[in-house]
Amino acid sequence: VGGAGGDERATMMDKTAKRREYLADFRKISAEQRSAWSESIAEMLLSLTELSEEKRPVMAFLSMPDELDLDPFVRRALELDIPVYSPCTLKKERQLVPTLITTLEEVKAGPYDIREPTCQEDISPGELGMVIVPAVAFDRRGWRLGRGGGYYDRFLEKISPKAITCGVIFSRYLVDEVPTEPHDLPVQMIATELGIHRPQK
Repeated sequence: VGGAGGDERATMMDKTAKRREYLADFRKISAEQRSAWSESIAEMLLSLTELSEEKRPVMAFLSMPDELDLDPFVRRALELDIPVYSPCTLKKERQLVPTLITTLEEVKAGPYDIREPTCQEDISPGELGMVIVPAVAFDRRGWRLGRGGGYYDRFLEKISPKAITCGVIFSRYLVDEVPTEPHDLPVQMIATELGIHRPQK
């Protein structure tokens, strides 16, 4: 038991170190470069048949300053009449609630200063067709290094097995391997400014 606990602590320490490394690197990217890459990621997402043709209801996070900017995607998706839901945070319950948005002007700062809509569950997680998943890094197998809160790990357990999970990341943070724990869940595809990466089964 002691050995297993030691392994778990080592993984957590490894995650913390990697998270710090990647976030420090992210801050070195110019605002202009972040904007250009974010625009490219929006185009990659909107090229997906599941969105462009099927118009599946999608949950898309609203970016923090140290994340890629998903606003260009959200704006264009709304213009195309794709149903867009953004997560609001129930901090006490440590849960995410998908809430319909019709404009980015209606959002406000919530817990952790994350922009989000006023909380109400407009769709059950099981009815979403796609979830866009944030991360500090992904690896080529689809595993995710998040921010350590566990919110998305808990949320993704509730969605339909038919729903698509799509990570978004700048390509420099699509790496060979990220440290994982038993509760982690991989995504099915990853959009970067260079294209769509589909992990091999």
